[in-house]
Amino acid sequence: MTRDDYLTLLRQALTTPHGIALDFDDWVKAERARRRIYSLRDALRRAGDDSFDILSLVMRPHGKLLIVRRDKLLHHDREDGLSAESRPISRDELPDRFGYANFSFNVSKPRRRRKRQRNSI
Repeated sequence: MTRDDYLTLLRQALTTPHGIALDFDDWVKAERARRRIYSLRDALRRAGDDSFDILSLVMRPHGKLLIVRRDKLLHHDREDGLSAESRPISRDELPDRFGYANFSFNVSKPRRRRKRQRNSI
């Protein structure tokens, strides 16, 4: 494939609703194409053309390469598994001070280093 072929594929991916899929014979060829497309996109970006920045290249098994429009991806809110009940606090629950003053710490002093004496001749 030539540079113009890759550029045509990038334009095609931009004009489709979600992107395009490329099927190669094996994974190695798909990886070579992916590197070539990223290189072309970087060169276009350096020349001032950032229209292809919304495209991502995704490798799939068996030589399939997806050129996906990131602006069309579904975004899911991730659940962290935490749950809490909230309630208003009373005036009695307010701390006297904020910060570390409410906690007691036992901190020992750091040991002082002795200065080494140099041998003078």
